[in-house]
Amino acid sequence: MKRVLITGCAGRIGGMLMTGLRQSGRYDVVATARRADPDRGILAMDLRDTDNVKHLMNGVDTVVHMAAFLGAFDFEERILPNNVVGTYHLFEAMRENGCHRMVNGSTNHVVGFYKITDKIDGDSPPRPDTLYGLGKAMVEVMGRYYCDKHGISCINIRIGHYSVPDHPLSPLKTRTWVSQRDMLQLVERCIDAPEDVRFLNVFGVTNNTDRFWTNEGVREAIGYEPQDDGVLYLDEARKIDWWKVPGEDRYRDETGYMGMDFVFMDGKPPNRPGRFDVSGGGLKSSDHDANAVRDDHDPGVASD
Repeated sequence: MKRVLITGCAGRIGGMLMTGLRQSGRYDVVATARRADPDRGILAMDLRDTDNVKHLMNGVDTVVHMAAFLGAFDFEERILPNNVVGTYHLFEAMRENGCHRMVNGSTNHVVGFYKITDKIDGDSPPRPDTLYGLGKAMVEVMGRYYCDKHGISCINIRIGHYSVPDHPLSPLKTRTWVSQRDMLQLVERCIDAPEDVRFLNVFGVTNNTDRFWTNEGVREAIGYEPQDDGVLYLDEARKIDWWKVPGEDRYRDETGYMGMDFVFMDGKPPNRPGRFDVSGGGLKSSDHDANAVRDDHDPGVASD
């Protein structure tokens, strides 16, 4: 039985994966988060504490890395130490302990500056839309280095629109949505991928009609077969008024870019969590909690 360490188990995605992988009975799951939760079987792991990370890595075969600071700002103070340097500590502990594979929770914001008319796959060069996306792109390259230099397999999952409740939150997001059961399936396929899968970028997306990204060759490589389609929720998504621009018949995420409204963030921490205001012909962030570190993977109140 593979020993699988999951980071970020206090978050939406990490918590779901912790529960799903345990219920499968196929893995010896070591669940971690920044704070211990004995009632849920979660151990404390501070990615900034190298001794703590190395201790918990003992005997681990695969790491599923879902912990991250979600803010799109504070690059030097928060994104670098938590998302980049923290992941470096993980890779170093994996190297020292002979750990086999990293399943890295990356983000679609690594490619957010592509237009929605572009056709891209996992081999397309990064075009991050935020400093959060930039940090994740750096980690993907870090995975390439540890694969080539130290033989650690790395599969980067560029997670799409993961939401709770389990359905798309706007019409456009029916194209980028990943359902909870497909996300779980994808991570399981990554954990169990053949030995010859050394490095791979895969989009964490359901089998959506007219999706932005293609997973060319992913089914053949790891056996991922998504079951859901966001278009089935299109009518429901149109009823979610809070995603609309106030006073207009359009949605905040309809910007022409894959990164949606995140491409127009002004680079300064806004004051409140939740919406985007239209100003001067572009979108500026007005409600985004950039000051909280969360064990989860999308830079904003809604999962994109």
